[in-house]
Amino acid sequence: MFSRNDWARKRYASDPEYRRKVLAYNRARRADPVNRAKERARRHGISLQDLEAMSARQHGACAICKRKRARSLAIDHCHATRKVRGLLCDNCNPGLGFFQDSPRLLQMAIEYMVAWIRAEDAARGTLTGTADQRSRRAARGRSPNGGNRPGPRSSIRSRRTRFLLKRATTP
Repeated sequence: MFSRNDWARKRYASDPEYRRKVLAYNRARRADPVNRAKERARRHGISLQDLEAMSARQHGACAICKRKRARSLAIDHCHATRKVRGLLCDNCNPGLGFFQDSPRLLQMAIEYMVAWIRAEDAARGTLTGTADQRSRRAARGRSPNGGNRPGPRSSIRSRRTRFLLKRATTP
């Protein structure tokens, strides 16, 4: 059986004029951001105004990580009901898909990461003393773990650790 896609591929490969027209059409379509946004919204069953309102509600940032991206945000939707949930960045959107949109699996992943981070911090001794003692050490210019080297608050990993711990402990 010969499908339309097979026919189009063969024509694209063998006919330079057809290939030129297809490429010109695709360039023009991608060049106009309004048309691209309209197409994306239509594909998900919402209007361009709905998409713009959703972006304004999220202040142009990802609904999960709250970061603004140079690229446009992906339209996240429930695969079972096809309802649009929000706008996500290129990192967060596939993450939900990898966890099969399951809150249970996501919670298990959070618990796994929190346990690993706590074990790593305990092994390094970065959580020694009470929170009050650690904050007083930091105020005196000493590292929160008691030594003279920079404390964990100075690294990116520690910010992520605090973020994950805070997220895991809040309801």
